[in-house]
Amino acid sequence: ARESCSKVNAKCEKRFAESSNACIQVMLVNSNTEKSIPVIVQGTAELNKKIRIRCYEYILLFLNVQKDARILEKNSKYLRMLTKQIFAGVSDAAPAARTAARKSIWALHRVLPKRANEIISRLDVTTAKYVHEARDSYESAPSEVYLQKASNSGRGRSAKATKQREVEESDTSYYQLLQQLY
Repeated sequence: ARESCSKVNAKCEKRFAESSNACIQVMLVNSNTEKSIPVIVQGTAELNKKIRIRCYEYILLFLNVQKDARILEKNSKYLRMLTKQIFAGVSDAAPAARTAARKSIWALHRVLPKRANEIISRLDVTTAKYVHEARDSYESAPSEVYLQKASNSGRGRSAKATKQREVEESDTSYYQLLQQLY
């Protein structure tokens, strides 16, 4: 009975994490509010690599949904926070965080090319090479992909090992991040 209870708790935690992640993405896409930036930037400094990766993905998503530079230029403090963390992110220990940060440079380049070029010019030669390679794989508007992935995650899988691994990797920190955002 104890074992089945812990499995139920793990599944609930996973569902909370998935729902929180999807909710954060929907808010970033639909609200275009720069007020979420400090919390997301704070998340990029977490020790938990899953949180760092998600927060860099949120930065990428936020930048991708920007139609123009007005929101970013309106509050230079937020823009400085973003550029500082994107610069730090291209050297993150987690490969997925580095990838999201590299793509974020190109998302920033789409609306503020001068700022993105400033970041690139401050990078060492090897890192700059990886950033330029990321341009080829950068999608200018992956918000639909993120939202579809968030809404469909966990469905249609039949492999028991995959489900067990997903349950083990579940993390309620997204829910905590969501609480901080709004």
